[in-house]
Amino acid sequence: ANVARIILDPAGALVNGNIGMPSGNVDAKVVHISSTQTITNFTVNGNAGTTVTPAATYTLTGGTGVSYFYHASEGKWYKIG
Repeated sequence: ANVARIILDPAGALVNGNIGMPSGNVDAKVVHISSTQTITNFTVNGNAGTTVTPAATYTLTGGTGVSYFYHASEGKWYKIG
């Protein structure tokens, strides 16, 4: 399956949080990340040999999510939602 879901369930709102993308880089893989609580300074990092675009820290609001698409020929995870 080229779809992965990561659900973060912290006990309360977080000031900082980061996550690394899963290994097993498969072209066209989509990763959905959601959180039950707000994470004010949220960062997504690539795994070995990959990068995330755009590289940014943002607020992940509780009850919402974000999605990334992997493009193998570039070794990049693109934020798509």
